[in-house]
Amino acid sequence: MTTVPGVEVDATVLRLSTGRRVGVAEWGDPDGVPLLFFHGTPGSRLTGRRAHDAALEHGVRVIAVERPGYGLSDPVVGRSLLDWAGDVAVVADHLGIDRFAVAGVSGGGPYVHSCAAAIPERLTVGCVMSGAGIESEPGAMEGAMLANRVGVALASNAPWLFDRPAAAVDRLFGSMIGPIGARVVSVVLERSLPEADTRALVEHDGFERMTEEIREAFRQGLSGFASDSRCFARPWGFDPADCSVPIFLWHGDQDRNVPVRQAEAMAARIPKAELRIASGEGHMLLGHWAEVCEVVAGHADAPRE
Repeated sequence: MTTVPGVEVDATVLRLSTGRRVGVAEWGDPDGVPLLFFHGTPGSRLTGRRAHDAALEHGVRVIAVERPGYGLSDPVVGRSLLDWAGDVAVVADHLGIDRFAVAGVSGGGPYVHSCAAAIPERLTVGCVMSGAGIESEPGAMEGAMLANRVGVALASNAPWLFDRPAAAVDRLFGSMIGPIGARVVSVVLERSLPEADTRALVEHDGFERMTEEIREAFRQGLSGFASDSRCFARPWGFDPADCSVPIFLWHGDQDRNVPVRQAEAMAARIPKAELRIASGEGHMLLGHWAEVCEVVAGHADAPRE
């Protein structure tokens, strides 16, 4: 049992053959259809709890996996989007799962696409909520909040800021990074979110949960967030147009964190994509988990790619 301030959650730390640790937590129906879930940027395994009630209702087993540098997962300097598919396959093998669905929110979206590219034979379906697209494409960040535009520009033009220097800062300041980073991100979000997102967080008791999730994201420092940012800024290493896995995308037309144009571009690119626009909603699509779980359950017996 891992204790997080204000939260108690069953968690497992898996150790890979290399000795690296990966943080995992489960939600929903333990005997249900397996769904490996990827949190946002920044984020942690705690985000998976948002799906708990819907997963129970639809018979889905949510397995939230933390990327390197977040929560309980050891950092990896210089990782790529495609590297993540290898971690996912190892986690599934450890749990005795052959085929499974994948889902990601926000910064977890590109990792859904990387799994569709690298391990299509293992996937039944991919689900992306408010997912980031290819941010380097012209016009992709138009309409995004200032903090995100600046972050993407820095990651693209000064990538050295998001690799070894971030690890050096972690070593220098140690445990100070977590609380400070979580507070800074929380304040930025609270003050810059559009009305649609503020309303969604209030309706779903989301502000407190979001703060807990971000605090856990920065447990080890900046490395998870930094390496995510670096992955998004560099070429993905694959073309989503070549992926044959069915991908469902949900996106709010008022999203200022990841503009809806990114979802539209991804949907137009992916052969088996279905885009569901949430009219009047922003980045926090907290009320759509039932739809995601319904899609996952409905594709449980999908043929192997």
